[in-house]
Amino acid sequence: MRLLEWLPTEFMSKIEASGFSQVSSNLKKIGKSIVIGSRYIGSELRAAAPNATDIELSRDLGYCAVRYLLDGGSGSMITLKGGHVHAIPLEEVMDVKTGFIQIRTVDKSTSSFEVSQKYQIRLTKSDLKNPSFLFTVQEQLGIKAEDFITRFQYVAL
Repeated sequence: MRLLEWLPTEFMSKIEASGFSQVSSNLKKIGKSIVIGSRYIGSELRAAAPNATDIELSRDLGYCAVRYLLDGGSGSMITLKGGHVHAIPLEEVMDVKTGFIQIRTVDKSTSSFEVSQKYQIRLTKSDLKNPSFLFTVQEQLGIKAEDFITRFQYVAL
């Protein structure tokens, strides 16, 4: 699924018509260029708030990316491996057929992954069959259980 698919079509057409081109235009005026596009969402969308690992990684990557840019770097994806920053040129990670960054999987054997899974509340397939859970969904969210199931069953583990 693409993030842009979550937004109403009429809203997205306005953004694509003005927003993307406006940002690109403003950056070109100051001698910068940027490519803006939709992307597939992975861990960002799992029907749960970010866990501690997500928050720590976001903070660290953001800091390192800004430091990289301030040091004159560009055209790279910032990653962390073993607590150290690595700038990987986009040409090395771009899938030339799709134009998207190649998918890199998470090492599920690490302690940090195990901890993040233990502390994360996730929607499960058994939740979608649990009348008590579905009643709570209807009461708290104000939507029919069937609509909730239709919309979120693809993320249930």
